[in-house]
Amino acid sequence: MAIYQGRGNISMQDEYMDFINYVFGFNGRDRDFYKLLPKLYKPEYDPAAQSYVAVEDGRIKAAVGAFDDELIIGSELFALRGIGNVAVHPFCRRRGYMNSLMNMAVREMVEDGVTLSFLGGRRQRYGFFGYEQGCAVHSAAVDRDNFRYVYGGGAENRPVRLRLREEKVEANDSYRLSYIKEKIDSCYARCVRPKEKLYDILVSWRDSAYVFLDDWGRLRGYGVGSGGGLNELWLDDDSLTPDALYAHLNASGEYRVSLTLPPDKAAQRRAIHDLMNDISIENGKMLNVFAYERLLRACLKYSEEYRHLGDFDFVALIHGSGGDERLRIACFGGETSVEKTEKEADVELSALRAVSFFFGASSPERDGMDAAARGAFPLALGVHNCDGV
Repeated sequence: MAIYQGRGNISMQDEYMDFINYVFGFNGRDRDFYKLLPKLYKPEYDPAAQSYVAVEDGRIKAAVGAFDDELIIGSELFALRGIGNVAVHPFCRRRGYMNSLMNMAVREMVEDGVTLSFLGGRRQRYGFFGYEQGCAVHSAAVDRDNFRYVYGGGAENRPVRLRLREEKVEANDSYRLSYIKEKIDSCYARCVRPKEKLYDILVSWRDSAYVFLDDWGRLRGYGVGSGGGLNELWLDDDSLTPDALYAHLNASGEYRVSLTLPPDKAAQRRAIHDLMNDISIENGKMLNVFAYERLLRACLKYSEEYRHLGDFDFVALIHGSGGDERLRIACFGGETSVEKTEKEADVELSALRAVSFFFGASSPERDGMDAAARGAFPLALGVHNCDGV
């Protein structure tokens, strides 16, 4: 039996798509990877060549997608690679293909200088390859009764208000897409979203893109989500967050809307504090970080701008997937620093525990730090739902 394990190529495109659709139970009509993630699987994006495959006697039996992206934090650019469509033919399981291809993908990320990787999936399954839950976000819920109790009927009864309406953005709406692109590019921390792929990115995971307009027809913000959920919300005035949520309820016809808020969206959380029914902090994605120093430096600098950190100084020994790093991490008078050191470590972290310490909703090691150090984390990364793979 002839076996090949390695990168796919463009000649595999049709078989590759048929294979992953089959393994994930998609019927190829209303449910398939083209519809689920058009930003990755359109033929012009050459998904097979961005994947690792196991081939037996000329037929694909396993696949692991590894899709390149870029993350901007301030003026710093970081390479990242998302893992998706991890698939093994049901008749070929327990042959080690998943382990082999995942290890190949991780090894090449380190060799290629990728800073971090993310995926969605079972925590214990992907922990074997260095992935741990991170990318902490707040999730808030607001329903129609919340508006009735707080405003006596709805957002239109707010004493000081700017009523908004929500409209869906279509693929040919170049003006509104240009507006969304401009606002995305104004964010301090964000994944790169090329103009030519923007619509495909926004409608990934069966989401839709929306704009919010005021009574004069002026664009005041955009959102990304579906049904009763908004995974991303940008407004030119965060005090308009209740108005945007009410507009989404009216447009969707839903009773409740959930809003995902990264750690840096404190102003939006304040705007809906009295209105929301509940709020929780949870992990958005699984992360694997291969190089911490520059990433932590950029994230902490940003964190100081929206969180106003207290003074702390500690040394972390990180046994990361890309190798060991011993870093002194500090903040004094609002000035943050991350630098290599030979000093004794105050906290020692495995690859998994390092992800949860710096980027996760919960961390046993972080709980043992002093208050100022605990308060600095988790850090915001600027990776939203539609950036996932």
